Amino acid sequence: MGKPMPMKRIKLLDEEGFVWDAAEELWNQNYEKLVHFQRSNGHCDVQCTVNEPLYVWIWRLREAYKKFRDGKKSTLNFERIMRLEKIGFQWTK
Repeated sequence: MGKPMPMKRIKLLDEEGFVWDAAEELWNQNYEKLVHFQRSNGHCDVQCTVNEPLYVWIWRLREAYKKFRDGKKSTLNFERIMRLEKIGFQWTK
């Protein structure tokens, strides 16, 4: 392992909006797209023909939820589940 990054450099990167966790950033972007869809349509039931990338993300969420529920490794955690349920997301179709 190399030397740790100097705090000055970390601060500069933070000020420029550097993304430290790309997976978390992508999850949040997709969540915001779902929030927008829900506000526009009154539900979270995205159809493949309407928005395929969001539809696929939702399909993956449901698969991850099954793993989480069964105690297996999952990309979901309690906080994410609560955020999704707060906007009316349904885990089953």
